[in-house]
Amino acid sequence: MDYLKHFGLDREPFGNDPMPGFHFDSPLLAGAERRLLRGPLQAKGLTVLIGDHGSGKTTLLRRLVELLPENRFDAAVMVMAGRPAEPVEFLQRFARLFGVTAPSEDRSTLLGQLAGRLVQIQERGLHAVAVIDEAQLLDGSEVLAELRGLLNLEADKGRTLSLVLSGLPAFDDRLAATPSLSSRVDVKVQLEAFDAETTARYLAERLAFARGKPEILQPAAVAAIHAASGGILRRVNTLADNALYEAFLAGGLAISAQDVERAARSLRLVPSGPLEAAEAVVAPIVGEPEYATPVASADPLR
Repeated sequence: MDYLKHFGLDREPFGNDPMPGFHFDSPLLAGAERRLLRGPLQAKGLTVLIGDHGSGKTTLLRRLVELLPENRFDAAVMVMAGRPAEPVEFLQRFARLFGVTAPSEDRSTLLGQLAGRLVQIQERGLHAVAVIDEAQLLDGSEVLAELRGLLNLEADKGRTLSLVLSGLPAFDDRLAATPSLSSRVDVKVQLEAFDAETTARYLAERLAFARGKPEILQPAAVAAIHAASGGILRRVNTLADNALYEAFLAGGLAISAQDVERAARSLRLVPSGPLEAAEAVVAPIVGEPEYATPVASADPLR
C-alpha cells in the first residue's frame, strides 16, 4: 500500500488483526498471563478472566492456548456468538469441542457421552481445558447451572476438566449474583487498561516490528493517543492506525498530535482531557530502532 511505502514500513503496524510473531511483554500483561496459566497448569476447576471491550482478552486467551504444551493438554476454544437457546444446545456444542461427534439431545445421555470422552482424554495422559470467550452471553440460571455441573466431572484419577471463562465486567456481576458458581472460582484475573508509559512502549514496539523508524511517532502524538484511547488496547491500535493514515494524507513523515485529534474526532473517541494538554510520557528511544525479527507463530483462535 502506498502509505506503507511512504513511511518505509513493511506491514501495517497498528492493525487489530493478530500479528504472527509479535508478542508484547509488560508487567501488567505478564502478571495476567501467569495468573491465567495457573488455572490449567494446576488443574484448577474454574478460572475467570474479566476485562472491558477491547482490553485484550481474546489476545490473552490466544496466548494461553499457545503456551499450553500439546503433550500435556487437550485445549479447545468456544467463542460465544449468541445466547444458546437451551442448556442442552450449549452442552451439545461443548461436547463437540472435545470430539463427541453425535451429541445426544437427552441431557443425561449427553453428560454421559461427555464424561466418557473426558476420561478417554485423561487416559491418553492429557488434561482437558475448555476456554469460553464472550462468556457474558451465557446468561440464564440454567446455563450457569450446567457450567457448575461440568466442574463436577471427575474420574478415578481426579479432575478431568478445567474451565476458563472470559467476559465483560457484566459477567463478573452475574457471577457475583450466582453464589453456587462464584464460590467455585479458583482463579480470577482482571485485565486493566495500559498506563501512559506502557502505551508508549507498546506503540514503539509495534512500529519497530513493522520496521518503522521511531521518529514516525512524535511524543505529543503518543500522549494524545493514550489520552483519547484511555489505554484500552483495541482503541490504541485503531486510533494509531487512523492517525498514521491522517499523517499520510497530510503529506507528513510523522504522526502529530493534530493527526491524532483528527482521527479521534472521526472515530468519535472522547479523550479524558484536551489532547493538546496531554502529558507526554514515552519510552526513551536512542538512535535507530532494533528491528524485531518475525518468527513463526500458530494462531489457534483463527
